[in-house]
Amino acid sequence: MESLLYLTVFPSTDATRSDWVGINLIPFNTIENYLFLFSQGGISVASVNLLGNTAVFVPMGILLVLINSKISFKKMFLIGIGTSFVIELTQLVLSSLNVLSRSFDVDDVILNTTGVIIGFAIMKIGMFFIKKKKL
Repeated sequence: MESLLYLTVFPSTDATRSDWVGINLIPFNTIENYLFLFSQGGISVASVNLLGNTAVFVPMGILLVLINSKISFKKMFLIGIGTSFVIELTQLVLSSLNVLSRSFDVDDVILNTTGVIIGFAIMKIGMFFIKKKKL
């Protein structure tokens, strides 16, 4: 959890303006821009942002299934979206106070939640095959 906070709340290395507060409320806008950048050869920037925002939340999905193997998809989805929203809101507030230079991006919520769901799916599929093997 400490790593998750470090990666999502503390300033990024490319954050150079403390007076800038970015807000994206249009779903898939940033994702579309990164996919375009990827197609134009900006592979490293696009990959770090798209895959990074997803991959950093996969362990959360895995851990929550390990804690409660009967957790539902709906509950996992709500935990993922809620956690990501709180992080994005924290970034927005701290940026507004000039503590950080981060932004609120609904696409980060989408990507983070996708990561939680991927972790959930990995564990549920793995548990299915382990149960099947025991029979």
